Amino acid sequence: MEKTHVNGPKTHPVYQALKKATGSEGEDIKWNFETKFIIFPDGKQVARFSKAFEPQTLVPFLERAMAETSVARL
Repeated sequence: MEKTHVNGPKTHPVYQALKKATGSEGEDIKWNFETKFIIFPDGKQVARFSKAFEPQTLVPFLERAMAETSVARL
């Protein structure tokens, strides 16, 4: 466990990929609970939620992600 950079020239490759996948490469992550990423089972579809959003806006994305995986069938 160590500090991971999410912005700037030392941005961790995971966050570089997440930002690229959501088309938000120029947008900084303001603080650790400010941004949420949903990665779909195919690993190619990613959704980013940031700033002020209502938690219920995540529901359709979570339901779709769960429908695409066997976890939803347990």
